[in-house]
Amino acid sequence: MAKATKVSSDDESDHASDNDSDDDEPTKYELITMLEDCTHHYKETRKEWKALLKDKKTLEQELDELRASYESLKEDHKKLQMAHNKLEEAHSSLVNKCKNEPTKIEKLKLAT
Repeated sequence: MAKATKVSSDDESDHASDNDSDDDEPTKYELITMLEDCTHHYKETRKEWKALLKDKKTLEQELDELRASYESLKEDHKKLQMAHNKLEEAHSSLVNKCKNEPTKIEKLKLAT
C-alpha cells in the first residue's frame, strides 16, 4: 500500500511565519531604547573624536615647530663647522709659525 502524505495548506504556513516574524521584530519601546542607547554612544564617540582631533592638531603643530627647529639647527651646525675649520687652520698655522721661530728661552740662551 502507498503511504499517506501529510498535506498542509498555504494558509497555515503563512500564519506560522507571521508569528515567527512578530517575535523577531522589536517593539516600539525597544526601538526607542535602542535609539537612546545609540544616541548616547554617538555623543560619547563624538566627544572622543573631538579630543583626538584636538590632540592631532596639537601634535601636528609641535611637529612643524620641531621641523623648523631642526632646519635652524642644521644651518647653525654648518656655520659652526665652518668657524671650527677656520680656527683649526689658524691654529695649525700658528703651530707651524712657532715651530720655525725660537722661543724666548731659546733666545735668552743664545743671547748669553
